[in-house]
Amino acid sequence: MVKKAYARLGKVAHSAASPLLWVYMKDRVRVRALVVNEKDEILLVRSWFGHQRWSLPGGGIRRAEQPAVAAAREVFEETGVNIDERKCKPLGQFENGDSNAPFIVNCQLIIIEKQPAHIAARHRLEMLDVAWFSLKHLPAKRSKTVDRALELYSAV
Repeated sequence: MVKKAYARLGKVAHSAASPLLWVYMKDRVRVRALVVNEKDEILLVRSWFGHQRWSLPGGGIRRAEQPAVAAAREVFEETGVNIDERKCKPLGQFENGDSNAPFIVNCQLIIIEKQPAHIAARHRLEMLDVAWFSLKHLPAKRSKTVDRALELYSAV
């Protein structure tokens, strides 16, 4: 009950902030991590703010931060999965297709051994869910970013 109300609040907040987000996000580059384990599973998150579909972990790139470092940091912050940034490989860039706040996605591929995933304590208000999904059984309610990243991954 509380989780549903909180999720509804995230959608309302996103709708209210959308005009400002468009100005803030326009032409920015943000990082997303396609984390794949040895069981052909990918790590996905559901944020409380916005469309609330399953998506790739990621976020902003700090000033002078390399995309691989940002990807490793964001994965750890959102999922508790510890990544060595040296395991991050550039997968490609594409325009985010899920939002009326356009931005460029710098997608990083990370192949690791499976680790337990959980919503990190300091980000428990940012995330609704965190889980591993088989590439054969992805959730229907997922971000277009997941599909774009998987297209790039299949070409590798």
